Amino acid sequence: MLKKSRNDLVELLNVAGLLFTFVFISASITGCASTSMMRSASIEAGESKTFNASFDNVLDAARESVTQSGLEVEEDTQLDDQTWIIICNKGVTGWSWGERARITVQKKSESKTLVRVLTRRKLPTNVTATWDFSPEIFSNIESNLQVVNPIPSATEADQSLKGIKGIVLSDGNVIEGQILNISANAVIIRTKDGKVLSYSFEKEVKGFIKEK
Repeated sequence: MLKKSRNDLVELLNVAGLLFTFVFISASITGCASTSMMRSASIEAGESKTFNASFDNVLDAARESVTQSGLEVEEDTQLDDQTWIIICNKGVTGWSWGERARITVQKKSESKTLVRVLTRRKLPTNVTATWDFSPEIFSNIESNLQVVNPIPSATEADQSLKGIKGIVLSDGNVIEGQILNISANAVIIRTKDGKVLSYSFEKEVKGFIKEK
């Protein structure tokens, strides 16, 4: 009788272990924050904040905030003439399997712009991952807006930037493209293949390439 009870207990524990493993794997697969899932999430998802600044200024301040928050741009896409989304990625660290964030910038008026930040862990069971990047991103955007100069749009660059066709990095690499913004914190450039990159003005940019 006692032996049977022990066997039943062992079998029950084995079944529970298999069930836990199945749930863990299912959650990992279905809940993984892929780029496509971030892209398809509701446009109203995430934490929001309204900034008293123009759409162009807030968009470029948001782009700067990506680098400042320790993230890397995966996608920088215009949804319509009033909405832009930036999907960011943070890699594996000693405490986390990584996270993704989506920044949505929406024009509300000529002087008001709404920003939403959606944060997702790459592995849903990773409890030590960052739950919300919005406080840091909002703070960085606010700081960037305080020092930003008038920022050109992609199709209407400022005259002072038109003569610059690229930048030289501290490691000697040359990045050619359209300069979107230069501030005290960063240089934002759209490369010839359409990528929007941000480099630390102080740590990464050595100089500029001007048209002859």
